Amino acid sequence: MVQRLRLRNFRSFKDATIELRPMNIVVGANASGKTNLVQAFRFLRDLARSGLENAVALQGGAEYLTHLQSREREVTIELVMAPKMLVRSE
Repeated sequence: MVQRLRLRNFRSFKDATIELRPMNIVVGANASGKTNLVQAFRFLRDLARSGLENAVALQGGAEYLTHLQSREREVTIELVMAPKMLVRSE
């Protein structure tokens, strides 16, 4: 499970760290970044499924991924994952 997500220069997020729980409810005003948060997870899914080049293309290109007001073109997405405990029942 993802415990923390950091988005830097990704779409509407200049630099944001989001703490996640097993269940999350995302609320906010219009244009506050709710859809872009979901889009970050879609991008990560596409990255895992089809590689970086295809994931970027599916998002509309590198220009579409970066924060509009930033001069920097580098996008950073960091994940902190919870350790997974495997329990074997007999």
